[in-house]
Amino acid sequence: MTEPMIEAGALVKRFGSTTALAGIDLGAEKGTTLALLGPNGAGKTTLVRILTTLLKPDSGRASVAGYDVTADPGSVRSVIGLARPVRGGRRAAHRAGEPGARRVAVSPGPGGTPAPVTRAPGACRR
Repeated sequence: MTEPMIEAGALVKRFGSTTALAGIDLGAEKGTTLALLGPNGAGKTTLVRILTTLLKPDSGRASVAGYDVTADPGSVRSVIGLARPVRGGRRAAHRAGEPGARRVAVSPGPGGTPAPVTRAPGACRR
């Protein structure tokens, strides 16, 4: 068995009186695919935000590629890639001069911070 690429144990995250994660445990070995399925409000995005160092857990532990997400977030960011829609949606895309374009944040690499990029519909980055 290989070392886990993603590992989480007893992760808890609360927002006020709402518990978004209540003791989540998971693991994924290198080379496997992990899908997070669940209804709205189940904590999927909260878990991803913790694993990508965008949010700190209230308790528990999590690591990515052997790096602790709270103790060594810079190393975690250096080994992952994350893309997500940037707030602003269609209006921001139209202001960018491309009807129907989507804006996404893409990490440029080790130690880098996400930078907004505008892409036309159907555009593919290779």
